[in-house]
Amino acid sequence: MRAFISTYDGLEAPEGSDFAQNLARLGCDIESSPSSPHTSSSHEDPRWATWNSEGLPAAIRRADIFIALIPDSSVYGSSTWMASEFGEAFCRFQEHGSPKLYVYQLDPTALPAGFKSYVSASQRLPSDPTRAAELIVAESQL
Repeated sequence: MRAFISTYDGLEAPEGSDFAQNLARLGCDIESSPSSPHTSSSHEDPRWATWNSEGLPAAIRRADIFIALIPDSSVYGSSTWMASEFGEAFCRFQEHGSPKLYVYQLDPTALPAGFKSYVSASQRLPSDPTRAAELIVAESQL
C-alpha cells in the first residue's frame, strides 16, 4: 500500500515522523509533501521546481491513501499548497474512488471553510500515531 502524507513540515516534525514510521513499520510505502522552505532544517527540497505541475498529480495517482497530517490547523489551513494537495486528492477520489482520504488532525481547531468538503469526504484518525497507522492498515485489508 502506498500512502501520500500531506503536511506543511514534510516529515521533519516529530508528529509526522512518528506517524510515518508507524505506517512504514506496518508495510506502507510513504511519499510526502516537499519540505516547507519556511521550516525545513535542510536545503530547499528539489521537488518544488515541478511540484504543482508534475510531482503532485503523479504522487496522488500513485497513492492508495491520502493523509492530511495537521498538527497545527492555522498553518495547514493557510497554506496554498496544502489546499492544492488536498484538492488534488479529493478530485481524484471523486473521479476514481481512490485514494482513500484520511485526516490526522492533532489540533482540534476547525480548518477554514474551503476545506469542508475535503474533510467531510475523509475519515478522521485517532490522535495516537500507532493507533492511527494500525487503523489505516486494517481498513486496507478489508
